[in-house]
Amino acid sequence: MKNKFKLVLLSGLVLSLNLVSCDTDNNDSSDISSSVESDTSFHFKEESKTLYIGEQYRTHLVNASGKILYQVDSNSVSVDENGVVLALQEGTALLTATDENGNTDSMRIEVVKNENPLVNVTVFDSKVEVGEHAVFLLGFSSKVPEEERNNYRIVILSGANLVEVDENMQGFTCLAPGVVHFVFSNGIHVSEDVSVEIVQYSYKGVTIQSFVVTSSSGDYSLRKGETIELTGSVDGISIADSSLNYKLVKGGEVASIDSNGILSLKDTINQVTDIEVEVTYKNSVSQTVEIVGYPSDLIEPNSISISSEKDTFNINEELPVKVSFASSLASEDGLYKDYYFEVTSNPQAVRITSNGLVGVKIAQIKVVAKLGNLTSNELTLEVTSREDPYLNVDEDEFYQDYYMASTYEDAVYRTRHYLMSGDTSPQDQAPTISSYQPKDNGKLMRNTSLTYSDYDENGDPIAYTVVDEVGDPIYTIFKDAAYTTLQDVAAYVFAFNDIPANYIQGKHGNPSNNPWHKWLRCNQSNFSGSTTSYPYEPALPDISGIGGDLHYYEIDIGTTGTSTDPSYMPHEYNDGKNIDRGAARIVYASYRKYDNELSPNERYVFYTYNHYNDFQEYLNYYNGWGEMFGNITGGGEMSSHENYNPTPYPEVVYSDFRN
Repeated sequence: MKNKFKLVLLSGLVLSLNLVSCDTDNNDSSDISSSVESDTSFHFKEESKTLYIGEQYRTHLVNASGKILYQVDSNSVSVDENGVVLALQEGTALLTATDENGNTDSMRIEVVKNENPLVNVTVFDSKVEVGEHAVFLLGFSSKVPEEERNNYRIVILSGANLVEVDENMQGFTCLAPGVVHFVFSNGIHVSEDVSVEIVQYSYKGVTIQSFVVTSSSGDYSLRKGETIELTGSVDGISIADSSLNYKLVKGGEVASIDSNGILSLKDTINQVTDIEVEVTYKNSVSQTVEIVGYPSDLIEPNSISISSEKDTFNINEELPVKVSFASSLASEDGLYKDYYFEVTSNPQAVRITSNGLVGVKIAQIKVVAKLGNLTSNELTLEVTSREDPYLNVDEDEFYQDYYMASTYEDAVYRTRHYLMSGDTSPQDQAPTISSYQPKDNGKLMRNTSLTYSDYDENGDPIAYTVVDEVGDPIYTIFKDAAYTTLQDVAAYVFAFNDIPANYIQGKHGNPSNNPWHKWLRCNQSNFSGSTTSYPYEPALPDISGIGGDLHYYEIDIGTTGTSTDPSYMPHEYNDGKNIDRGAARIVYASYRKYDNELSPNERYVFYTYNHYNDFQEYLNYYNGWGEMFGNITGGGEMSSHENYNPTPYPEVVYSDFRN
């Protein structure tokens, strides 16, 4: 959906509507006393005004003469030549008016966030690609009459040069990367203020994405008479084979690969041979895939191997698993006996039969065959479903037999029914830290590799594999799924620069009335990091509150209780009825001013459990947390504006753990 409309906006777009502020008295009577009539001074009718973000207000001057020059001293508001003020962001501003005779007067304007708007805005995607069209859904309070609901139009607060607004003023087409801040208004009421980040799609490279294997010996081995089909992708999106060039870089004397990625062995193979394949697309080259070629009858001595005709199967479907044996393992009657299958990952998702596996629940599973002290290669398979597996599911029963979602499909189904996908263990206030943390010259190392393992049809990542301290995979998290533990949420924010499905933006939630119940988490809000306003807080890297270019957000982490700050009682975060927010937060860099999405080195994620006095950095690996730094670490008093001593952010060494 990429419709474009030619309506160009200036920064601080103002609608030609009736302009009324959040505390406006609609009875605009004036000149009601003789004292007012006798006042000949040049002045504003009001000394101060409070406006909601996005609200517009027409100023009133008494005894004005000729053309008026309006000026403001803050970017909290803008003002046009007619004295119409538009509230842009939280803060205060001094509005000054000067007439042709040099008379001048000022009034104070305070801009506040509307915590209880009559109109809510649903943003379907907080990140939109350049060239795409963004539309929004408005939700109205019962206080807004039906006949007024079609009168709301978009008002751009910042970033007007990045978009073309539709002729009906209900959406816009994205022109350039950056952040657009806006509201909807009918001239009387304004909606909540929302933002959309516009990103520029970048070309990341070509990979050999998957295998479709007909070999009886597994994904990475091939026998004469069998084939392996390789599928290439660009930026995670499969494209036509005609655009790809498959190439044998090793083993060409015994193997061949056609233009469709079908690899087979030649009759000339008479011994075990290593084969290497890569794919090129334009000027990009994929990783090298290594495959072992065997003569038709050769299996390594004293070994067994397993394979399947496909790597996905449905719930209640049986998937045959073929077992191959070395001839030395045969019994006297020539048969192979006493082997069995063992499911090594998510065993509850399948039922083992004599011929293979039957799907029971959606999950990714791993299976091997065993014979005595021998173990076969490991197959990774995926159980899927033709229908929604959680329709009419009993919530208590679901959590009694709980396991983490291991496929994106399963995570999506769970979110649809407000069910968790991540670890549901209680979260202590202190982070669990890996027993081994790699260092370089005494500095902790931060993993820079972005281990995305699946993408949607638009090329956007939907799965992220969390690795350990040496780069080996541990588990996978999924976009738009629900997570609560510190490790899961930190990884989610780092990977997707967004909040899990069970989080809300507001600071207050009611678990009794929310479908997430005890899994509800709150508070996605701006974090300025101003050390002027909060001198006990340590300075976070390049944060906007101290003049930097990185804009940070904060979200709650629900713990069993935070006891570090006496202002917060050590209560459970969410008992299913009430939320006691405590002092634990994740604070993360979300976007760079006037720029594209963050690079891996700019994806800062920090954790505090004493309400911003001290922080630890998430280092992008399982239980990878940096050194604590901040006020209490430096010997200061908790949240003190007089006795404070925050220590600086400890630098880390950036390293790709996959290399």
